[in-house]
Amino acid sequence: MVSPSRLTYLWLLLMLFASPTPAKELVLHWQDDFNRAEQEKLSRWIHATDNAITRLVGELPFTRHIFFHRADYAREPVPWAHTQRGRIQGVHFYVDPAYPYEDFMSDWTAPHELSHLLIPYLGEAHAWFAEGFASFMQFQVMAAMGVIDQTEMQRRYEQRFARAARRFEEMPELHHLPFTQAALELRLRRQYPTMYWGGALYFWQINGWLTRHTKRDMISILTEFIECCRANVRSLQGLVASFDDAVQQPIFSSQLDTFRQQPGFPDYPKVPDLLPDAVN
Repeated sequence: MVSPSRLTYLWLLLMLFASPTPAKELVLHWQDDFNRAEQEKLSRWIHATDNAITRLVGELPFTRHIFFHRADYAREPVPWAHTQRGRIQGVHFYVDPAYPYEDFMSDWTAPHELSHLLIPYLGEAHAWFAEGFASFMQFQVMAAMGVIDQTEMQRRYEQRFARAARRFEEMPELHHLPFTQAALELRLRRQYPTMYWGGALYFWQINGWLTRHTKRDMISILTEFIECCRANVRSLQGLVASFDDAVQQPIFSSQLDTFRQQPGFPDYPKVPDLLPDAVN
């Protein structure tokens, strides 16, 4: 007997090949029972998040599938979520629909998880990069949603970076390792926030350099990448090369080398200007 989850997966594959769907489509799947009011609330929330991402970086070149699972009596509106990659691109959200709409809107989970879909799956070895990217983007998206303003966004970044740096400082046995190697150990120890926000500093540092020296920012680079290359790039090397091409300087690859070579937790000044005025 075929399980319901297997039937759902087969149906999705059939739909992908059987009929063309608009690239901008967001498809919702109710994996458990939700009443009409709950569905309307959750749909409104996820569309608000997706629309904010679209305003920031443009339309993604594929349909996104959103799977809702019930998680009643949770301590927060979205106690867990994870992406689904492959032919079907989407996110599974485990939600407690008893929470009001405003609590879902102020939660960072959807901005984080949907941001993952902006870049390809990079594999577990590069989880620090993917999670760092999604962590950097979550506050950008929340600002675009109108949930936080620029001052609050800056405060949240600085708070997360400082907290992650303190936790890393408490693990002196990792201080001699470049962050890309330390991140593997952080993941094994389930020190996820330290890994996430250390990775986010890669994008924070580059964003600071871009805004000061090129009159561009990470969002404009990402917009160009979504339009030209998202459908074809499959690896970290290809992703970084695409970002470099957008800047017309090897900024991203140079900073990646720094993360691979420089020991310890990345630096995080309040005004990020850690990169040189030019990269040779």
